[in-house]
Amino acid sequence: MTLMRRSSDRQGMAFPASIDPRDRLHVCSGQAVLGSFEISTDDPEFATAGPIGSQPVLAFPREPVRIHYEGRNPFISDPTVVNLYNPWQAYRREPIGPPRYASDWIEIEPRILAEARPSLAETLESPFPQTHQPVPKRLYLGLRLLIRRLESGDREGLFVEESFLNLLDDVLESIFGDRPPDPGEKPRVKQERIHHVKEILATDPTAEHHLDDLAQAVTCSKFYLCRLFREQTGTTVHQYQTDLRLRLSLQRLTEGESDLNNLASDLGFASHSHFTATFRRTFGITPSHFRGVNTVSEIDRLRRILP
Repeated sequence: MTLMRRSSDRQGMAFPASIDPRDRLHVCSGQAVLGSFEISTDDPEFATAGPIGSQPVLAFPREPVRIHYEGRNPFISDPTVVNLYNPWQAYRREPIGPPRYASDWIEIEPRILAEARPSLAETLESPFPQTHQPVPKRLYLGLRLLIRRLESGDREGLFVEESFLNLLDDVLESIFGDRPPDPGEKPRVKQERIHHVKEILATDPTAEHHLDDLAQAVTCSKFYLCRLFREQTGTTVHQYQTDLRLRLSLQRLTEGESDLNNLASDLGFASHSHFTATFRRTFGITPSHFRGVNTVSEIDRLRRILP
């Protein structure tokens, strides 16, 4: 069987050099790509479809196959492992049972690997010493939930960026065993970074903020910002912004806002249904219900049922 190689890449960007018709892209930026791949075992190109290019790739199989890396022993690739592909890794696959093969995959720009794990900066041409690694159940579930949410149409920028980044951080921790050491910043410096991020979000909570911009504003990496924000606040950057938006919605509803579609759009939610679901998940009631609360007894009852 022929070993798979990708022959070209698109100006070194973290984007598949050639989109296979069997690929479905979920997240695609200049830094990383999250996608899914599916192929029938009777497809003539089964062994060779989906070659690796100039970027490292993490593949999460959903059905079992046998994988042969060039020069390495074959292994069974199934949903309990993540396959680790170094740039230009040649490999082939063989069916071992199910009539189809499907996997989810992450293609990463090397500099993002170095940002997430500075210790890899000297080995970016071949960052993964092993062919595969057991994947924790929690991580696999998180990947599937993220893809399901994306497929449902929830593509809010900050949510997608942060969820994807946290997932990648968790994957790298499972592969390399730990997270980068704390840079040893004084508590005051950490607090100032988070205070600045909070100030940016609070000043304009309805804007579409991006982790790149926030990290640049406080002069640190996106990975460190996400970790530090959770450490200092107990929540994520995206959830903090969502909480700000929901509190603004309470004010607008109290002032008599009646058009929930307009309110959702103004506050930066993807849709009326997204706003309503987020509102209900947070406060235990729908925006329409809250808008109708106008007596002392109703307010008291609402206080009792709120989580």
